[in-house]
Amino acid sequence: MPSSAYNVFRNNLLNDVDMLIQKHHELRTGSRGRHNLGYLTRSALFLLCAGWEYYIELVCRDFLEMIIKNKALVKSHANTKKFLTIYVKNQTDDDFIVQFVQHGWEKCFRDALELRLSQFNTPKYYAIKKLFYEVFGIEISNALDASRKQLIDGFVTKRGKIAHQGAKATYPTINQVIRYRNAVCTYIMSIDEYLALQGRAIYHKQAWCKISKATRIQDYRTPKSKS
Repeated sequence: MPSSAYNVFRNNLLNDVDMLIQKHHELRTGSRGRHNLGYLTRSALFLLCAGWEYYIELVCRDFLEMIIKNKALVKSHANTKKFLTIYVKNQTDDDFIVQFVQHGWEKCFRDALELRLSQFNTPKYYAIKKLFYEVFGIEISNALDASRKQLIDGFVTKRGKIAHQGAKATYPTINQVIRYRNAVCTYIMSIDEYLALQGRAIYHKQAWCKISKATRIQDYRTPKSKS
């Protein structure tokens, strides 16, 4: 199976986006002109971005659990060791060392990642790139090349305007939402398969299985209007 993060995105998070797109199609079929359906496209884009951000967070947790499960901290990239070391050095609580001895490096590693993810609030291209390299020493641009930066940053920026301006924000067209939806799904599948192979490259054990044909996310295609 692919990562649990992928399964959550595919089976749960994406459903709401697709339902909103479908509802938009149903409400506009059979009439011309403006339909005042911006609330649907704004909602779909907002949820898509939330799903994108949540996938990135979940897949980081999945990769960390793979390291813990295989007791592979020593084999980890130097950046991972540095990431954990800095977290430990920054602790000022007198009871920290006692907790560290009692619960081990595994809990410490999880806590360090959660702190880092709490600072990850804008899932734009360079923020994602920095996150993976800082924590795991993984160059995610090998799966998410720079040519995709404009689309990612553009749709995240639109999400921000919707979050702060609500109905006053310029609404995306349904075609833009579908384009973003299909692109994000492609990016997520690319990241998931790349990280699976990175597990093998670094730890000599694949992090999880590649995405099967049956579980690949298909592009959303607008249904033809009824004549």
